[in-house]
Amino acid sequence: MLLKTIPLLLILFISTASASPLITEVYPDTLLKGDPDEYIAIHNPGNEEIDISGWIVTDGEGKIVFPENTVIYPNQKMYIVRNASYFDSIVPSFEYESDSDPKVPQMSGKPIFLSNKGDEVILLDNEERIVDVFIYGDSDYGGEGWEGDPAEKPGEGWVFRRMGKDTDGKEDWKKFLFGKKCFPLRTFEFYGNVTALVSPDNSFDAIKKEIENAKHSIDINMYQFESIFLCDAVVNAIKRGVNVRILVEREPVGGITEEEMYIMNLIKENGGWVGFSDGKRLDHAKYVIFDNSSVLILSENWKNTGIPPNSTFGNRGWGVIIRNGDVAKYFAEVFSEDAKDAVEFNGGSSDLQIGREIPEGCYSPVFPPFHCEGYFTIVPVIAPDTALSNETIIGMINSASRFVYIEESDLRPRWDNSKNPFLEAAIDAARRGCEVKILLDPTWYHCDSENDNDECVEYVNEIAEEENLDLEAKLADLDCIEKIHNKGVIVDGRKVLISSINWNENSPTRNREVGVIVINPDVGTYYTNVFLKDWEMGREEEGKEAYLAIGMVILFFIVFFLIKKMA
Repeated sequence: MLLKTIPLLLILFISTASASPLITEVYPDTLLKGDPDEYIAIHNPGNEEIDISGWIVTDGEGKIVFPENTVIYPNQKMYIVRNASYFDSIVPSFEYESDSDPKVPQMSGKPIFLSNKGDEVILLDNEERIVDVFIYGDSDYGGEGWEGDPAEKPGEGWVFRRMGKDTDGKEDWKKFLFGKKCFPLRTFEFYGNVTALVSPDNSFDAIKKEIENAKHSIDINMYQFESIFLCDAVVNAIKRGVNVRILVEREPVGGITEEEMYIMNLIKENGGWVGFSDGKRLDHAKYVIFDNSSVLILSENWKNTGIPPNSTFGNRGWGVIIRNGDVAKYFAEVFSEDAKDAVEFNGGSSDLQIGREIPEGCYSPVFPPFHCEGYFTIVPVIAPDTALSNETIIGMINSASRFVYIEESDLRPRWDNSKNPFLEAAIDAARRGCEVKILLDPTWYHCDSENDNDECVEYVNEIAEEENLDLEAKLADLDCIEKIHNKGVIVDGRKVLISSINWNENSPTRNREVGVIVINPDVGTYYTNVFLKDWEMGREEEGKEAYLAIGMVILFFIVFFLIKKMA
């Protein structure tokens, strides 16, 4: 609550050591009555050990003190807990309210009790100088160590975790469900090969081939799996001895379809493992790991619209197959973490039937898959863990020097009471002199509220006109494409984001989402060409509509003139 007992000296001085310990986790509103399992974590990001004997953690009311001979080692994280007996997923370093475990050292002083509505967590050195500060909820703290508004109120069962750099503001912090592992930011550099895909042009055959080539294991995380044709390939893999695990969302929009239920039954009957996400957050990710040696990242679900067996029909989406063991193992860890709490599917009705009609349309495929060998930098993007880090999507856009192209299914200009940080980064790129194009899906459910794609187009284009920027947004009108289901970004023709992450607030902050930033000029050129084709197709459609409108006006006047003359 309001800082009451800290001497004025604390407000005047703040430690400036670059390697000072930081507060990295705060869990104030727990799932247990009375919050006995509250905890705070501090971390040493530096390369040297630090003696923190006599250092203090305070909320402005209570004050707990580290005992003598307490050292925090390089890259060590210490967990400071109210009652050590409530913890099994983390190992407490100190406890401060109850002496529940003789193996866990006690901190002295007056215990702190973090308010669920809002409070401060302040780390002081042994001379009571401020080292780090975190505030949240309705805290009215105005001292050193924090800039701007508090982090939002947590909600029951949510842990605050520091993300990325230390800028002394709420942007450094994100909320995670308690017990969920936070995957760190990683960058992978290697010489190897990837395959770039686009739907509807070429994705089905490339993915089917990857399934057919699997020798040992296939782990599939798919928001929706309704393609019987990809299911056939998966069942054949099981029959030849491949271990298959499938994780699907338990409550997709519209519910689980009969097609998906049939597919889950079929895979389970043939010896595969099928699980539902645990329901604590929406599992919207779309990725597959093959033999722990390659990984497929997609914007598309395994449906006839997302991965169409006939490429004359379907959504616009992107995908990439990365053939690198280290990258694959990283995503395998994500899969295992999410699968461990899944609810195993025990089978459904055996009376279900499914059609095998292959939808056809009028789209003429343009792009073959692009097989690229060379040097790659791969940056995984995991939501909610790293999606809003300044070193992933926002950092990618901030690095632009020539252009930013964005193709998105769902882009909301406002998030609750703030602006969309992804969109604002793109607008700032235009202000730096970059060309920025934003192509959005026009489907009715992305244009039926007061804060969705059509409002985004209006907002962006007003800024472009007012500030005379090389910036344009529009709703796509792609000939014979079902819809824009993509969630992609291209920067300077060399960095590409392929992901499941919509640019609404829930997707990067609450859902499980997966993506990658691929840094390679050849892959960048491939997707740049795809984007510009979509962009120009949209312009052509606009032109056709304009000419049609003009023609209708001319025809009206001709008919009017003839009728008048005949009269």
